[in-house]
Amino acid sequence: MDKIKLLVYGEGPTDYGWRDASGEWRAGPIIYLLQKCAAELQTELEIDYADKSVIDGKKRMKFGMRRTRNVNGKGIPALRFTVYALDRGYTRGIFYCDTDKVEYGKNTRESD
Repeated sequence: MDKIKLLVYGEGPTDYGWRDASGEWRAGPIIYLLQKCAAELQTELEIDYADKSVIDGKKRMKFGMRRTRNVNGKGIPALRFTVYALDRGYTRGIFYCDTDKVEYGKNTRESD
């Protein structure tokens, strides 16, 4: 059985999960979807979550010889995610983010 070491990053707790009041991890819908896909592919899946403070730039990060000059917008956190994942030996990564310019913008639906 193949094994995938997967790093996941999403912008909100409903994407990949959150810690409840007791500190226990509650998986979001994307995690259940990934686990279902792994089961269907008969692949062992180890899922970790990217440290949001590293990806969003609140913590410093070394880029080594990687080129960062022409990266802007959503490419900056995507590059930070890629470097973070590669430096830690992940075999796969999933980075997803909203394209809204502002929270609850025209591409966001409010729940009833």
